[in-house]
Amino acid sequence: MGKHSKDNATGPEPGQEPPAPGPTDQGGKGGMATREVAPDIAEPSSDSDTRD
Repeated sequence: MGKHSKDNATGPEPGQEPPAPGPTDQGGKGGMATREVAPDIAEPSSDSDTRD
């Protein structure tokens, strides 16, 4: 049960993180730019992720 409990709590959390880091990775190459691009890409990334 302990293992299952973690899966449930980690399911929704990691599920939302992958979409953000994915598109951010491309702009993350700059490092500092990632912070500025993260919010900007956060909106368009949702559309791109849905199409994928």
